[in-house]
Amino acid sequence: PVCVFMTDARYLREADDSLTSDVADRDVTPERKKMMFTQRPDSNARHSDTRTKAIHLMRNALDSYYIRGVGQNTTFLSSILSNPRFIEGRINTDFITDEYPNGYLPNNPMAEDKIKFLAAVAWINRKLKERDKQFINNKYLIQTEDTDRIVVLLDKDINELDITNYLKTVSIRFNKEEYCFSAEWEIGQPLLVLNLNEESFVFQVDTELCGYTLTHSGIRLDIRILSLLEANLYKFMPEKVLPDQSKYLLSPMPGLLVSVAVKVGDEVSVGEELAVVEAMKMENILYAQTNARVKNISAKSGDSLAVDEIILEFE
Repeated sequence: PVCVFMTDARYLREADDSLTSDVADRDVTPERKKMMFTQRPDSNARHSDTRTKAIHLMRNALDSYYIRGVGQNTTFLSSILSNPRFIEGRINTDFITDEYPNGYLPNNPMAEDKIKFLAAVAWINRKLKERDKQFINNKYLIQTEDTDRIVVLLDKDINELDITNYLKTVSIRFNKEEYCFSAEWEIGQPLLVLNLNEESFVFQVDTELCGYTLTHSGIRLDIRILSLLEANLYKFMPEKVLPDQSKYLLSPMPGLLVSVAVKVGDEVSVGEELAVVEAMKMENILYAQTNARVKNISAKSGDSLAVDEIILEFE
């Protein structure tokens, strides 16, 4: 299934509703223009009185597109818009090669981004506490000043956070600095809008088994909210190490092995055909992802395969 969600388009209106030429040149109503605009992330042209403000609006517009179920590159585009070199306008045809020599990695926040992520987590924590209180006595938790101390895991980065909840705002103390903010988000909503330092920032929120995943400005972090006791016990949890499967060709789905295109001892190159698996009356060709030598063939033509069953082994 494919999920596409657009926020209330506030960032489209704030940006003078400037449209790209393929929309602006048509004789269409404002309602139709807005619909066309919100349906097309690639048409998000932003205008403002400064380059920095225009980039900020564009970044929020991209973060406001919540797309799941299909491949897309909005997170990468947000990362480019957050790049200091791009913000300064020092770009050329080698920009992506220079700035992303090892490819795009969506989990490396700078210090200022870290504060925004911690603020978003503090607001999520507030809403979780409100929900817990409602289950107990059907009253909102945040009625007067309320304080809390939690431990926040941003991927593997451990952060201890002092939180003060007020009626409509939240204050956090981190590294001897205090930050006061508000946000717009309820449990289950895919977008969180953080209001910090008189600016708004949009986060995409995905619920996971043991926490959440937050995405903002090209950064994607897995977060967990722990009490001090849970954090102390967490240190003793063994880290699960995923097995190295790079030396195997695995069946991506249950199906019938139609053919194997190589034999033991063959040298294979990236992109070379290795095997064909038939599933639901469709043949799927499996290609080599790296240069390697075939060490062993574990299945033969006509075999029924389970998902992740080994077909070939490489040296």
